[in-house]
Amino acid sequence: MLGAYLEEVIFPQVKELLVMLWRDESVFWTVLPLVVSAVMIQVYFGRNRDESPAWNDLFANAVILTFVTASLFHSLMEQYGNSLWVIGTVGFDKALFAAGFVILGVFLIATDLVHGLPLRLAKIICSPIFMSGLSIIIVVLVQSAVIIDSVTVSAAILVLFVLMGVEKLVRYVIRPSEQAKSVLLADKIRRKKHLHDIFLKKKKRGG
Repeated sequence: MLGAYLEEVIFPQVKELLVMLWRDESVFWTVLPLVVSAVMIQVYFGRNRDESPAWNDLFANAVILTFVTASLFHSLMEQYGNSLWVIGTVGFDKALFAAGFVILGVFLIATDLVHGLPLRLAKIICSPIFMSGLSIIIVVLVQSAVIIDSVTVSAAILVLFVLMGVEKLVRYVIRPSEQAKSVLLADKIRRKKHLHDIFLKKKKRGG
């Protein structure tokens, strides 16, 4: 049952969203710089694997998400005009969808500014991989002619995971620098020593 639903309903919508990336010219030119920047960021962190995003990077990612989403209102105004503010129309639904992510972006900006979330959680929510993929998905859903409904959102979530997987693959295939290799090796040795010390302490207590 689930397999048939995915094959007949969700996967065709996934294909439609992916095709929208280059078939819709306005979407393509909006998404292109996001894709290029996402790839370049993964190239950087692939080469410098001893580094990870800090609070300032997470803050910047939240700012980018907010401004990318807010900029879509200009496109919506050109597409739908005054009907954008009529409840129940496609334009209104898209505006509401975009506004939700603007609010989310402002919230993340505020929390990253004051370090309001645990760093580990913030690194997940505001990571370059997640934010880049999410920004691309939002542009496709809002700027294209696709109707935003439960099927589209479900398909968009799958596409988001695909985009994140591609970004991770880019990072993986980039060879780390010699400095990064040495730092990672030293960190690996340090972790092994730490685990070994913990094991010895437990063994000593047990004995």
